[in-house]
Amino acid sequence: MTPEDLAALHPRLYHITFAANASAIRSNGFHPPAALVAEGPFDEAKRQAILGQRRPCPVTFLHRRFGTVTI
Repeated sequence: MTPEDLAALHPRLYHITFAANASAIRSNGFHPPAALVAEGPFDEAKRQAILGQRRPCPVTFLHRRFGTVTI
C-alpha cells in the first residue's frame, strides 16, 4: 500500500495528545514538538536527543510561554 492509497482510504488525520495538553492547544494553537523544544530549557545536545529519535516516554518541561508542556 502506498501513502496515497492509505490517504484515499483514510482521508482524515488525527493528532493524539495528552488530555492535560488539550486546553493549552485550544487556547494557544498546536505547536510542533520542535518549536516547543527550541524555546525550552535545553542545550543543543539535549534538543537533539529529544527530537532526533522516537521518544520512548513523554518529556515534560516548563516552557517559558506556555507553562508545563508534555511532548
